[in-house]
Amino acid sequence: MKIAIAGTGYVGFVTAVCLAEHGHQVTCVDVDKQKIDSLNRYGKALIYEKDLDALMEKNKERLTYTTDYASAYRDAEVIFIGVGTPEKRDGSANLNYVYAVAMQIAETAERECVVVVKSTVPIGTNERVEKIIKENRAEGAAPIHVASNPEFCG
Repeated sequence: MKIAIAGTGYVGFVTAVCLAEHGHQVTCVDVDKQKIDSLNRYGKALIYEKDLDALMEKNKERLTYTTDYASAYRDAEVIFIGVGTPEKRDGSANLNYVYAVAMQIAETAERECVVVVKSTVPIGTNERVEKIIKENRAEGAAPIHVASNPEFCG
């Protein structure tokens, strides 16, 4: 399966490497050019998770790193949103990055796909993501479905 993952922080990156380990072609997308350049140049994780570097090396043919979201989302079958949701002053989650990715997907995805919100978000976020995508899709464009795959600590 062809998968794109927005965000190369802990949530997105670990997910990407694990999906590559299961045989999927995974493109990691990030707005931070330095992160992407480092991943492409050194092939080492920028976060710590036991055995992550070994899995990256083992699956390097299935992992791609880019800042070009349009090419990543264009023909992906599944797109994970795993971007940061930093806390605002009032303690609520800043969802601007999640919504920005939803807009990018709406404008660039060319095939029917599933968008999976993996970022840590409050209840109701998926409905907003779905609305952003639907309102910004070209008429007659392939449908995009929205699902959730939240992070849990145990």
